[in-house]
Amino acid sequence: MWQCSLRDYGMHNGKQNGKTRLTKLLVIPLVLSLIIFMVGCVTCRMPEKPVKPQIDVYEYGDYVCFDKDDAVQLFIYILDLEAGYE
Repeated sequence: MWQCSLRDYGMHNGKQNGKTRLTKLLVIPLVLSLIIFMVGCVTCRMPEKPVKPQIDVYEYGDYVCFDKDDAVQLFIYILDLEAGYE
């Protein structure tokens, strides 16, 4: 049979020993720090990957052509990709 006493749990005559008190003093700030760290990680968002534009491409021999609107969309897409690597 298992026998336990109050000394096994750090209590004797209703008082805590110094080791248990020190443990509680260390555990509480560590747990609070961990909670704050986890909340900070949850609120941080990674930048979203830019959406690839749908571009109408016209091929003339060795050249690739597209209209001005598609060129602007491609330019913005390339800038967004570069910004992700900075």
